[in-house]
Amino acid sequence: MRTIKRYRNRKLYDTKQSRYITLVGLGELLQQGEDIRVIDAKTHKDITGTVLTQVLLKQQRNDGIPVALARLRELLHTSVQRLSTEAEKTVQRPISEVRQFLENTVGTFEEIQSMVDERMDTMLDTIKQLSPVQRDCKVLKDRLADLEKRVAQLEKRLKTLSGGDDER
Repeated sequence: MRTIKRYRNRKLYDTKQSRYITLVGLGELLQQGEDIRVIDAKTHKDITGTVLTQVLLKQQRNDGIPVALARLRELLHTSVQRLSTEAEKTVQRPISEVRQFLENTVGTFEEIQSMVDERMDTMLDTIKQLSPVQRDCKVLKDRLADLEKRVAQLEKRLKTLSGGDDER
């Protein structure tokens, strides 16, 4: 297979013969039975179909050979049908993949939600059990603060009393 590169300036380069080639030259290669592939030099995209169409139009203009309209119509109809079928397949596959992904995701989400609900229930039960303990802790804390205050007062009185005994 002969590779032809098309550059941005629309020039065609035959990589086998290392020279530029015209549309007419491509037509001659095709008539000789040469199999060609045309790629865009920048994007490396295969543009063979587009260039072959240009070759056909160029030959028809130059030679005045009428193109078989029935054959062109058949080609276009077949191409449109194939394109439509391919497009349909291309769209349907991702849709089914997305549907499957969403179904799996929803199932996983529901499982996680169930586990979170169970944990929350357990935590709420624990908090309810801790509520009386928290109340008792607050009462003890208040009593401790009161006792510390009374001890401080007693130490102050003791200091005052013992200070008075030292002066006697």
